[in-house]
This record gives sequence, structure tokens and C-alpha cells, in this order.
Amino acid sequence: MSKPPVTYKHFLNQINFKDSIFPPPADANEINNIMRQFKMKQHCQSYDIPSKFVKLANTVAAKWLAELFNSYINEGVFPGSLKIACITPIPKIRNPQSPSDYRPNSVLPTLSKVFEKLLYQRVYSFFNTKQCNCQTAIWFSH
Repeated sequence: MSKPPVTYKHFLNQINFKDSIFPPPADANEINNIMRQFKMKQHCQSYDIPSKFVKLANTVAAKWLAELFNSYINEGVFPGSLKIACITPIPKIRNPQSPSDYRPNSVLPTLSKVFEKLLYQRVYSFFNTKQCNCQTAIWFSH
């Protein structure tokens, strides 16, 4: 009789990616395609990597980013530094007088947007190809 898995990593090693929600490893081509579609807008803070730089360096950075994002997926962690958004108040009216006269504008770090796009494509593809039943959708929402 075989021993049951000790940690989640033992279980993940047994997964057949084709039939699982667990995403297969990202590769440099996939990251490169995401970055080529990237819009060059403002970046969040002085410590953030400007999106223009990410787009220009995509052929060099794609392999490194694929390895980084794969480590995030394997560890099941979305780093705190990618969760921090810069919030700028934008006036709703010409002469704002109170805080309610502003709306927030949030700008996420550049790498956060690339990672989120990677995960979005995988989850979207999974649900489109599997034509999931309600039980699978309910499991995924938990």
C-alpha cells in the first residue's frame, strides 16, 4: 500500500495538466506574446519597472519572467509587492470641494499585470475547452 501525499507538492506532481485546472508551466514564448500586446501606460511608483521598458526588453526578459511566474504558481503565492496599487484621486467635477467629488484611479505594478494576464488566459482557456458543468464552476469559485 502506498503512502498518501505528504504535502500539496506531492499531489501536484501527479496531476495530468490536460485534465486539470492546475496550469502547466509558462514558457518564454507565452510571456513574450503577452508583453507584445501590453499597452505602454504609466507605471506605479519609482520602484516599478516602466511598462515601456518591459515591452522593449520582452525577448530578453521573457525567459526570466516565465521562471519567476512558474515559481509563483508552484508555490501558490501572489507576492505582496505585486498587490500594491498606486491610487490617485481624479476629480469628477471641475471644482471639487469634498472627497466625494473625486474618484480613485488605481495603477498596478507592471509585472502584476503581466502575471494576471497569464493566469487569466489559462483559467479562461480551461473553462472554454472543458465546457464545465456547474459542480466544477462551484468548486473553482471556492
